[in-house]
Amino acid sequence: MAFILGNRAVLSAFEAVSKTEKYSHAYIIEGAEGSGKLTLARAIAATIVCNGEKACFECPTCRKIMEGIHQDVQEIRCEEGENVIKIETVRKMILDAHIKPAECNKKIFIIDGAQKTKVETQNALLQIFEEPPKNVLIFLLVPNRNLLLSTLKSRAVTLKTEKFSSEFIKEELSRRYPSDSEAIDEAVLISDGALGQAIDLMENEDKRKAVTLVKKYFSALREKASYAKLSSILSLEIKNDKAYLFSVMEYFSLALRDILVQSSGCEGTSMFFADSELLSALAKRLDRQKLLTVTETVMRILRDAGKINVTLALSGISLTLSDDFSQ
Repeated sequence: MAFILGNRAVLSAFEAVSKTEKYSHAYIIEGAEGSGKLTLARAIAATIVCNGEKACFECPTCRKIMEGIHQDVQEIRCEEGENVIKIETVRKMILDAHIKPAECNKKIFIIDGAQKTKVETQNALLQIFEEPPKNVLIFLLVPNRNLLLSTLKSRAVTLKTEKFSSEFIKEELSRRYPSDSEAIDEAVLISDGALGQAIDLMENEDKRKAVTLVKKYFSALREKASYAKLSSILSLEIKNDKAYLFSVMEYFSLALRDILVQSSGCEGTSMFFADSELLSALAKRLDRQKLLTVTETVMRILRDAGKINVTLALSGISLTLSDDFSQ
């Protein structure tokens, strides 16, 4: 287990349960992006099926599970280019669950991004939750369990990933990227305890560009930039690149959250702004109701980008926040 960082308490609990094999048929693993949900699910699966008393992570079975290629531990996620797990995929999984395992005494299904399922797909899953075949376990990986139907939540055990301390993440990033201290500080702040997310931010150029764009936008807001200026920053590059759009909107939502917390006078750790002076200035000059309106628009873009006019929505954000059209 030496190569697995974090989530040791959950793994230790499963090592104890593996001696009695009194497993639940379904588990929800809840945690932020990059918090190790998939690694944890794989490690639990290895703990369950490894022939030793606990997962050795060295035998062929453990290695194949940790690499995501074991035929009895199937991983299900959105197909490339899609943002929804199709109901046909889940129905195929249910049929497959009734077939005996090929190599082990258990069959395990890991649904990575289970929140990316429509209501009818989750209802299809309910069938196997209510009448699970013998020796089948299902893991649903989600950022927030409340994105699942209550009927699924009530029939599964919820496990939460652990957060790393900021000090640990900074130390780990400094070891990997010793020459980029400013980017490391930014990644530590935004990752909110999720090491994988911090590493992704260091290595993913589009995400770093997205952070820079959002910082540029809010810096312009502090300087009372015109609607035209704000609109050009926000829509110039992002509207035709869906992945980049989502990254920008995710960081935009973190920035809005920081400003709303600051303006309400509540104590809270910043999740985007390292510049406390910029955050304070924005909280003083931006209207709270406008911030809430923009937050709703951002959430709508993240949720329904394929169903709405994104160009119009982005324009509406700048229209709402700009002084050009304020009453």
